[in-house]
Amino acid sequence: MNKDFQDFLEPHTERLKLYATQWLSRGLSSVASILLLIIVGGILLLALAFALTLFIGELIDSYALAALYVSGGLAVLFVLLWLLRRTLFKATFIAVFADAFFDGEKKVRNARELENELLKSELRVQKGNNGLLVGPLMFLLKKIFRRFI
Repeated sequence: MNKDFQDFLEPHTERLKLYATQWLSRGLSSVASILLLIIVGGILLLALAFALTLFIGELIDSYALAALYVSGGLAVLFVLLWLLRRTLFKATFIAVFADAFFDGEKKVRNARELENELLKSELRVQKGNNGLLVGPLMFLLKKIFRRFI
């Protein structure tokens, strides 16, 4: 390669490596902490369910019926979390990753804003390619087919 080109690329590649290290360390530490919270929360929920089953079993003199009540309550909780999963988790992850990747300069708060920013980004990239709209069209096709899958 040309010496000038290598001199040009060297600070950019170093900067890219530093940003990648920062982003990956933030992401992996977030995943590890969330995983730890899930494991500890699951153990606590199991202990709480067992204690609640024993308490209700003493009150109604039937541990089997108490276990049925507690498991039914947990099933209702699971269904509620399943129905609200996109609101609870997807929006949270979008906000966390947008803040991590853009260092707070772009505020993307939900999936719709993220898709709008992606489309704007595709249009900016394609402006330099003689006006070809292949990228945005592919993005829209992916978006349409994703809804059916």
